[in-house]
Order: sequence, then structure tokens, then C-alpha cells
Amino acid sequence: MNTLLHRGFRASDSWRSLFRFDHILQGKRPSSPSDALMMQAAKRSRFRQRQGYSEEDLLQVAQRLYHSPTFQFRRPGQHRRVMTTFGAPFNEQIILILGTGSGKTLIPMLSASLPDAGTTIMIIPIVALRVDMIKRFEAVGIPSLV
Repeated sequence: MNTLLHRGFRASDSWRSLFRFDHILQGKRPSSPSDALMMQAAKRSRFRQRQGYSEEDLLQVAQRLYHSPTFQFRRPGQHRRVMTTFGAPFNEQIILILGTGSGKTLIPMLSASLPDAGTTIMIIPIVALRVDMIKRFEAVGIPSLV
């Protein structure tokens, strides 16, 4: 387990270094035009407010994803989690930690398929699960990058 945590930390540290988040978010005057653009993008993304969606809108997107006009939120608590995540306007990041078989996959699929979708990041530490998720996302037409 420690090896997986260490690899996850190293990956996170590499992303932070690549995009120089620490430097940019310190608020110091940017030293180059690319730093200025990155600072503007970081500020916009931190304060971007996503609109709230109705249950009907979310259900239509899910039905389109699964090519099933009769699709309904079925898993225990899935409806509540989807509505909590997308139902009201929010200005924060959300971390969901849910058990096996609780319908977690639908949430990032909806997030990536909504009209104002940006980048959706999923952290999947198990390689076999990652491969399965990539196949599921490709099956519904959502491009993924690993």
C-alpha cells in the first residue's frame, strides 16, 4: 500500500511541478507572458461557478449516455449523490468516497458529458480498474487520457 501511496504522491508532485502551481498561486508578479496567462487561467478556474441542473436534465444526459430512454437512478443513494453534486450551483470541488457497487461511475460520466463540462479528473489507483473505466468511458463516447 505504501508503494501505491508513494507513486500517487510522486504523480501529484509531478503535475504540480509541471504546471508550476505553487509559483503561480503565490501571487508574485509573473516573470513571463506564459506565467501571466497561467495565472489568469488559474484564477478563472478557481472561481468558475457551474450552473445547477434539474433532475430531469441530469436524467436525460444519463439516458443519452446509456442509450436507454428508460434509464433511472437505481443504486441506493445514487440519486441523492448525483443531485448533491450537480443539482445546485456550487463554487467548490467535490470529493466522493463511495463503496463498491454504489454507482460512482455515473457521476464522472455525467460531469464529462454536461453542456458546460470542463476537465474531469478521476484518481484510480488500481490498474485493472483503470482499464475497465477507460473501456466504459470509451463505450459511451467520452475520451480519456491516462
